[in-house]
Amino acid sequence: MGLQRQSVQRTVDMLVNAGLVVTQDNPNHQRARLVLFTKKGRGVYAEAIAIQIGWANRTAASVPEADLRRAVHVLGALRASLEVRRKKTVKSSR
Repeated sequence: MGLQRQSVQRTVDMLVNAGLVVTQDNPNHQRARLVLFTKKGRGVYAEAIAIQIGWANRTAASVPEADLRRAVHVLGALRASLEVRRKKTVKSSR
């Protein structure tokens, strides 16, 4: 995803301190811990998703469905292109 480990760790630490997530050992990786929602975190996430869905529906209400489908297609293609470029950049920096 192109995120720096330190930035992700700071975010996880803030979420842990807020009681929204917990970490636990990852059986598939010696150093990387799993990050899991707490009950409180699941509730906050569900609220945020409900707000986002309402916003997205209101925002897209006046846009024809065909235009929305095309936009999704174009954004997907752009994301794929950026991901390929990122992977090439990571490989060349090693």
